[in-house]
Amino acid sequence: MTRSFALRLGIAAMGLAMSPLASCSCGNTCGPGTTADKAGVCQPNPGGNGEGEGEGCGDGTHDVNGECVPDNPGGVVCGDGTIDDGTGTCVVQNPILCGTGTHDNGSGNCLADDVCGAGTVDDGSGNCIVSNPVVCGNGTIENGGECQPATPFGAAPAAPGVLNPFDAAPSPDGTTIFFTAVGSDNETHSLFSVPADGSAPATELARAFNAPFAIAVSSDAQTVFVADIGDEGGSVNDGNGDPINGSLFAVDVGGNDSVSRIDAVDGFAIKGMDLHNNGNTDVITFSGVDPADGVKGIFSINVGGNSVTTIAKSVLNVACLLDSDCDASSSCVGAATPVTGACVYADGTSPLSDPSGIAVDQNGNVFVADTSGAQDGNLIVLEIDTAGTITTLAEGGLRAGYPTGTALSLDESRVLVSALDDDNNAEVLVVDIATGTVTPTNVGIAGNDEAGGLHRAANTSDFAWCGVTAGTNNGIVYRVQLF
Repeated sequence: MTRSFALRLGIAAMGLAMSPLASCSCGNTCGPGTTADKAGVCQPNPGGNGEGEGEGCGDGTHDVNGECVPDNPGGVVCGDGTIDDGTGTCVVQNPILCGTGTHDNGSGNCLADDVCGAGTVDDGSGNCIVSNPVVCGNGTIENGGECQPATPFGAAPAAPGVLNPFDAAPSPDGTTIFFTAVGSDNETHSLFSVPADGSAPATELARAFNAPFAIAVSSDAQTVFVADIGDEGGSVNDGNGDPINGSLFAVDVGGNDSVSRIDAVDGFAIKGMDLHNNGNTDVITFSGVDPADGVKGIFSINVGGNSVTTIAKSVLNVACLLDSDCDASSSCVGAATPVTGACVYADGTSPLSDPSGIAVDQNGNVFVADTSGAQDGNLIVLEIDTAGTITTLAEGGLRAGYPTGTALSLDESRVLVSALDDDNNAEVLVVDIATGTVTPTNVGIAGNDEAGGLHRAANTSDFAWCGVTAGTNNGIVYRVQLF
């Protein structure tokens, strides 16, 4: 037997052996869409329903227990550049391919790398945001790309159209503002009151003041104290027998508007004052000139009292032999007995050269705006503690308004001073007591070229401020709020 013949014979024998198994129906004929399994049981074809429908699964799907399901586990077929997130949602496949000069912002969007408008920059995510720092105007700072008041400060007219106002002070609850301005006779000044919200016209309370530079309101809101630096009716005379100007009056605003003189301060020529309650009584602290020696200083008097207490006095032109002849903040320089020296401050300043605005905190520390005590001859803001030590809070390039209104914030962390900017426009300086940082603001008061009185209500963050419109004597009394 040849080798090829034997191979063909083997194959034929294998075919004969397999033939009966291939043609056996095993006693079970299956219908359309089904196939007998190894046990002879008819089962649906993959993807079929047993009725000949849906035989086999389409592209992108496969059979699972007789059901056609998507190949992707989320159950969706996603397009180019996206993938199934496992929940059946197509999401961008990051990073996507973006063109030259663009980038994927993380959301599948192509954005310009750094093509932003003037004053803006790309934040690194393809978003254009305002570049820092933004250049903001006087009294404002940049915050989030916008100019906002440097100190949240708002001013609204309470009494517009008044003539030449000097000072303004709110009632303790901030609902009423008292102020001095030219009266109905168009000659002398009067004391007025007006609702702080400007809901009614001002009411004239007392007349015939000459130069009422400073006012203060009692803690019960029943009395307004008016300091008239131009009054000559006091009881104090100079060496020639002529009266020394300056009187303090008490106006009963809670009853009959009667006016009475406080004789103990005759001749002190008060320029600025503040009233605080020390727990027992109201105390008026004021700047002025001691009529006994003509020296400027800071003084106080209890309401109802008859004596004045000296808090600090100027050392200008004060002769000395010993340091003890000077106040707590200065020393005696150039003295050689019997030749006297002069009291000098270590930092070269001349505090109390012209003290004006006054504010007093609950501990009795006095804050003073001195119009010319700085080294450059301009405004200096000082603190005098209860031991009499004088500390400089701010100076240099500051210009005082006149009279120089001064007030503390409600939390007593800042001193507000009525001032002028370099263009002679009114502004308010906000001085941080802890750091000495000075923040100017003119929000709501721009357009005034004279900055006058400034006081805060005893119990709220409401202030009163007055100024005069540029080029006129027409003034406005404002309600100011510091937030």
